[in-house]
Amino acid sequence: MGIIADAVLNGGGRVTGIIPAHLHDAEIAITASASSSSSAACTSASQLMFERSDAFAVLPGGLGTLDELFEILTWKQLRLHDKPIVIADVAGYWRKLLGLVDQIVESGFADARILGPFPDGEPNR
Repeated sequence: MGIIADAVLNGGGRVTGIIPAHLHDAEIAITASASSSSSAACTSASQLMFERSDAFAVLPGGLGTLDELFEILTWKQLRLHDKPIVIADVAGYWRKLLGLVDQIVESGFADARILGPFPDGEPNR
């Protein structure tokens, strides 16, 4: 996240960092030319991220990234939003996870609309 934030800032863009308060000092928070928000709990940080986002780009990451991805997919299935979700499968990083999501949809445990909607009705893979 830091590399992307630095690139955006160096290009003259604006970055808003949302980080749980207990991680603010433990991790590197972006401060230069950025609007940074803290919150009291991880769930509050997720809610802030959701409210301030027009779309979601999911890059390779760890368990926190998975937590946020599944939360935003679940909210989409519950029709709490219809914002675009882009999963950047860099070098096949998410391939197995995407296969699992396909299996979940095919098995009827998730609505196929979490993968879209798309003009032709097909997931964009």
